[in-house]
Amino acid sequence: MRSKGTSSCFRRSRNRRGVACVEFAVIALPLIVLILGTVDVGQAVTSAAREGCRMASHHAPTTTPTSETDVRAVVLDYLEQCYPRVARADLAAGLTVKYTLAPALDDPNDRLVTVQVDFAFNTVRWLKGPGLARSKVFSSKTIMRKE
Repeated sequence: MRSKGTSSCFRRSRNRRGVACVEFAVIALPLIVLILGTVDVGQAVTSAAREGCRMASHHAPTTTPTSETDVRAVVLDYLEQCYPRVARADLAAGLTVKYTLAPALDDPNDRLVTVQVDFAFNTVRWLKGPGLARSKVFSSKTIMRKE
């Protein structure tokens, strides 16, 4: 016959079997949302830099050459399409665009367009708080030949 002490100990360990699964579910869901949000913002910044560089490399100057303001407008338009719920002014506040046009090293007749986009994550984050005051900056640099 079993003693009461061993059966209650066995019963207690059997009741804790699902605790690990519940703890994992509680921790995993916010972690997965955080990772997917970071990937989404990073992909949007990379695509925005690519769009700005594409416009600058294919732009045929008629009267005025492509300026950094033109490239910034294209990048801002792309980010506005990615984040329609964020005000354009907020997106613009967290955005830095650098545009350069330089000769290619292998062929002096070719020109290389470089667009670097730096975007502050705090402009699109949905969770605000004093502990989350630090902002991460996502950067992307794209280089294309001027056509």
